[in-house]
Amino acid sequence: MPDAFRLLLIADIHSATRDAPEANRRCRLGRELLRRALDDARLRGGFDAVALLGDLLDDGTRDDADALLAGLRAELDAAAPDAPLLVAPGNHDGDPDRLLRALGARAGLHELASRDGVAYRFAVFADPYVEAKYCTRPGETMAWTQTLRDGDAPLVAVQHNPLSPLIEADYPYMHANRDEIVLGYERAGVSLSVSGHYHAGQALNRVGGVQYFTAPALCEPPFRYAMLSLRGREVSAEVRSLAAPSEANLWDCHAHTEFAYCAQDVTADAVIERARTFGLGGVCLVEHAPQLYCAREKFWDGRHVVEPALWRKGADARMPRFREAILPKRGEFVHVGLEVELDADGALTIRDEDRDWPHPLVGAIHWLPEDPSGMTEAQFAECFLRTTEKLLANGVDVLAHPFRVFAWQKRQAPPDLYVPVAEMLAAHGAAAEINFHCNQPEEEFFVACMQRGVKISFGSDAHELREAASFGPHLEMLRRIAPSRDVADLLYRP
Repeated sequence: MPDAFRLLLIADIHSATRDAPEANRRCRLGRELLRRALDDARLRGGFDAVALLGDLLDDGTRDDADALLAGLRAELDAAAPDAPLLVAPGNHDGDPDRLLRALGARAGLHELASRDGVAYRFAVFADPYVEAKYCTRPGETMAWTQTLRDGDAPLVAVQHNPLSPLIEADYPYMHANRDEIVLGYERAGVSLSVSGHYHAGQALNRVGGVQYFTAPALCEPPFRYAMLSLRGREVSAEVRSLAAPSEANLWDCHAHTEFAYCAQDVTADAVIERARTFGLGGVCLVEHAPQLYCAREKFWDGRHVVEPALWRKGADARMPRFREAILPKRGEFVHVGLEVELDADGALTIRDEDRDWPHPLVGAIHWLPEDPSGMTEAQFAECFLRTTEKLLANGVDVLAHPFRVFAWQKRQAPPDLYVPVAEMLAAHGAAAEINFHCNQPEEEFFVACMQRGVKISFGSDAHELREAASFGPHLEMLRRIAPSRDVADLLYRP
C-alpha cells in the first residue's frame, strides 16, 4: 500500500489578545494553540502539508491584526519550516490579501507530491464576504474550477465555509450559491472538499463522487485539529484533541517553573492554569534541585555532580526563595517536588533541610558521576547502570527521561539495558517517565516496565508553556504498546 499523504487541518484559531467568553473561544491562546497542534502532529507521525482553514484571527480589522499574524507565522516557521502551507481566508480574518501575504501563502492551484511520487492538487479559495458573514463564490472562480479536471488525478478543494450537503439545513453561514458549487465540484472531478467555520466539525462523508470534511475549531475546548491521510482518491480522517480525556485522570508529574535556569516562558501559575485548561487531574511543579543550590554556570557544565561541595555548601542557593514562592501553591490539584541527581559521592543532590517536603522526588541522570570521555560503550553502559541503581536506591519516586544521558553524550542507548533498568524500577517501586521534551522514549523499555508492574509517569518536562499538559504523544504511545490495557491503570499519580 502506498504511503499516505498526510494533510494537517487546523481551523478557526480566532487569535486575539483577549478571550471571547460568550463564545467559549480561548482567543488569547491562539498562537500557543497553533504551536501545540503543530508539535502534537509532528510527534505523532508528522505531516506532509498544513492547511489553515480560515478565521485565524478573531477580528482581522483591529490594529493588532498584523502583530497577531506575525506571531502565527513565527510558530509555523519554528515548528513546520519545510511544510507546504495552504491558507483559505475566513470571514473573521479581514483583508484576505493581507492575510495571505503575512503568511507567505496564496489562493489558487497548488501541486504537491507525496513521498511515493503521487501528485496531489489543491484548489485553495479566498471567497469574498459581505458584512464579514455571508459569501458567494464569483462566477469567474466557478469557471476556473472547471478547468482543473485532469483524469483521475486527486483534486482537493480548500475553503473556509463548509459545503457538505449533509450539514443541517438551517445553518446560516453557507455559500449563497452552495448548490451550484457542489454540482461544479462533481463535474470538475474534485475528490475531496475540506472546510472549517462550523466549529463542531463534521465527519468525513460522501455525496455523489465528492467527499466532504469539516474540521472542528481549534479555539474551543477540547481544542481539536484533524489529520487527513490521502492515498490517491481514498481518504481517512482522524480528529485529535489537545485536551486530555477526563476519564484518564492524567497528571503532569514533571513541569518546571520560573526558577529553572532553562525556563523560557513558564511560570508556576501559568503551568497550573494550563493544566486546568487542558483537562488534567493535577500537576507537579518539579524544579531542578541543583539549579536551586548552584549558580547557573556551575550547573550547566555538570561541575556540581563531580564537585559535591558546590551544591552542598555553595552560597548561591535560591531554594529559600523557591520554597517561599511555590510551596503555598500546594493542594489537591498541585504538588511540589524536586528533580534530583546523583553526585560523585553517591548522594542525591538535595540538602537535609529539604528532604521532608518534596513530592514527588524525580530522579534524573544528566551527567555521570565519572568522567565518560575515555569510556568505551560497554564501560559507559556499566557506569550508567551503577548510577541508576544508586539513584533509585536513594528513594526517588520517578525516573525521569531514563536514557537521555546517552543522547547528551552522542551515544546510543543499548537495548540490552532496558530489562535491567525495568527490573531496578520494579525492585525500588519507582515509576518510569515517558518524556518527549528533547527526548524520544524507547518503546521497548516501557513494554519491559509494564511487564514488571512498573507504573508509567507522564512528564511534560515543560520549559515552555506550550509543552505543559501536552500528552497526545504520550497517550498514543501507551495505546500503541499496550492496546488491551486501561491507560488509567498503568499510570503513576502522586
